[in-house]
Amino acid sequence: CIICGMDLKTFYKTSHTAETKNKTKKQYCSLHCVVHDNEINKTDLLNLKVVDTNTLKLIPANSAFYVVGSSKPATMSSTSKYAFSKKADAKKFSKQFGGKVKTFYNTYTIAMKDFSHTN
Repeated sequence: CIICGMDLKTFYKTSHTAETKNKTKKQYCSLHCVVHDNEINKTDLLNLKVVDTNTLKLIPANSAFYVVGSSKPATMSSTSKYAFSKKADAKKFSKQFGGKVKTFYNTYTIAMKDFSHTN
């Protein structure tokens, strides 16, 4: 991860990709690190994608359904966040492992709370 240095293969299920205005591609281990780069570093990321937990394929983050706060391990945060392209898949995961199904925008706002101490 370009923000924290964690191994992207190990944390692939929670990883995200994006590009900058000058088309530089970036990959992150977690939404936490995306928020850090976008909000703290003021990178202004575009074309954000996330790995679908079931298919392991990249999907547009803004249309993903995230399960927030499941019993599965979190990456770079105390609150886990796993993404799905289908709401039904997110609900099934939530039933099995707990957590709430949220939109990307709700989940991004939750991830921003990790940095509230810096404001």
